[in-house]
Amino acid sequence: MIGGWGPFVRACAVVVALGALLVACGAAAPAALVHDPLAPARLAVPALAAPAASPTPTPVAGCGRVSPVAPGTSGDLDVAVDPARSRGRRERPYRVHVPTTYQSARPLPAVLVFHGHGGTAAAMEETTGFSRLADREDFLAVYLQALPDAHGYPFWDSAERGDFGVDDLQYVTNVLDAMQRTWCVAPRQIYATGFSNGGGMVGLLACRMANRFAAFAPVSGSFPDAPGGCHPARPAPILDIHGTADRIVPYDGTTHLWNDVSLLPPIPVWLWGWASRDSCTVGPDVFMQDHGVMGERWTGCRSDATVVHYRIAGAGHAWPVTLDGRDGSAVIWEFFAQHPLR
Repeated sequence: MIGGWGPFVRACAVVVALGALLVACGAAAPAALVHDPLAPARLAVPALAAPAASPTPTPVAGCGRVSPVAPGTSGDLDVAVDPARSRGRRERPYRVHVPTTYQSARPLPAVLVFHGHGGTAAAMEETTGFSRLADREDFLAVYLQALPDAHGYPFWDSAERGDFGVDDLQYVTNVLDAMQRTWCVAPRQIYATGFSNGGGMVGLLACRMANRFAAFAPVSGSFPDAPGGCHPARPAPILDIHGTADRIVPYDGTTHLWNDVSLLPPIPVWLWGWASRDSCTVGPDVFMQDHGVMGERWTGCRSDATVVHYRIAGAGHAWPVTLDGRDGSAVIWEFFAQHPLR
């Protein structure tokens, strides 16, 4: 067992074998205050997903159409939404970068990127460098935009509370449908990554939309439990990145005070939950350890899924500039490229 987690994780491993991981380990999360409202809810025991048939991707109608955004540039677009689910808005924005090599007859992967609480799609494009990476690796980079909370800060409803009448899952569905009508998107190569509250949204997508997304990569993610638990349609490949000195979303979990008291799980517990849902039989095994970064993974999972974690010692609440001597966003893309929808 990994030495850095100590007796806490060794105890969790025993609980996993007994099929009651989060019941026993969830109570061990220390109470603390965080300063970023991340749509809290109370942690519950995740149910294991039953084996599911291979999902059928949504057909693509955008092949052969002229791109509304010139290749090699980024553009802001709007998608129609239900006003009752969007704080009265009939449209919501999103931003797309079309790679320089885009050809309308050749399907390309798409990476959807979710900013953190208070962030913007444009700032996330600049911070992550995914557009530059898209030009190099040949994929569509899509930056989604959250709606404001009561204080005017954009937030994702990653706990499905329905605050302010916002339905972010429906917004994501609408954006995906619009993308597949407009561009030549490879339907089995659509991925999701995000930071902080956006990372929490990625965690929710893994639970609710694993039939549309092939793999998921939250960074410094907050993972409140969603109503009804997490029941992915298929084993979901997960890449998680988190710093041990994160004071906004603490690595060891937190009791989070925002409107009500709720529990965010320790990151090791959240990872064990996904290893259990994916029926992984091996791990976690350390595959790299250098300059304070430890990489570990669970393998032997159903449908060739895998759960990978980068634990960054001493790192705070930030997007990783480098991992294992490589660009952090490039590491995420490499993971995505290895995991098409099966």
